Amino acid sequence: MPTFYILLFFSWMSFSVKNDPIIPYARHAYTVISHRGNHVNAPENTLLAYEEAIRVGADYIEVDVRSSKDGQLVVMHDGSVDRTTTSKGKVAEFSAVEFTSLQIRDERFPLLPALHPPTFEAVLRMAKGRIHLYIDDKDADPAQVAVLLQKYHMDTCAVVYTSLNKCKLWKKALPRIAIMVSLPKSVNQAEALTKFLEDNPVDILDGGVTGYTPELVSAAQKLGALVWPDIQNPGENPDQWNVPIKMGIKALQTDHPEELIKYLQSLGIR
Repeated sequence: MPTFYILLFFSWMSFSVKNDPIIPYARHAYTVISHRGNHVNAPENTLLAYEEAIRVGADYIEVDVRSSKDGQLVVMHDGSVDRTTTSKGKVAEFSAVEFTSLQIRDERFPLLPALHPPTFEAVLRMAKGRIHLYIDDKDADPAQVAVLLQKYHMDTCAVVYTSLNKCKLWKKALPRIAIMVSLPKSVNQAEALTKFLEDNPVDILDGGVTGYTPELVSAAQKLGALVWPDIQNPGENPDQWNVPIKMGIKALQTDHPEELIKYLQSLGIR
């Protein structure tokens, strides 16, 4: 082979490897994402809930990331602290020190010792080498997230769920991170899905599991996109789980990671 073509080939290979997204190593044949940690056994989005997700064998913890008043990254699903703590106010009105001093409130667990909402960095310290991260970008600066992921060598152990208008910011901050977005409700045919992925080169599709059909799942897989829908709800059960399983979906975000894992194991698919 002429030298020119050899150099061209390796140049293409270098570009491809450099820019292809990194999907964290799949620990199991079926991926289980623990929604806000294992909040069946502990208050949501606390370090204890994430520890519980690790204990039961989940593959990912979903981490809702926001910015504090002083520009630090903290973890809470809601924009306010009213529902999950004993205090009132918007997350963005508290400094990181003030935020992590708040007391978690969850009437399901009256005997637990005092818990406090964590910073994103505290979650990284806890998760490193133990579980992958599903970052839910509620109100986060991608550049800040990138710094912390790289500090803890977790940039190859995370995916990010974000809005379509922030995809470019995430790719600028972390060129190889896998980007996930929700599948729009209007995309309900294979042809529309193809057009959507051509216009929006994302890596993973989220959204409610009821928004998918076998046709859509097959089309996404042929186009190289993963399908990781949400099934979380208080009444999750095998009848619900069987629907995406039969469609060929191989990952679910769940409110009941321990029960789902046991069921998948009973089927011999995890």
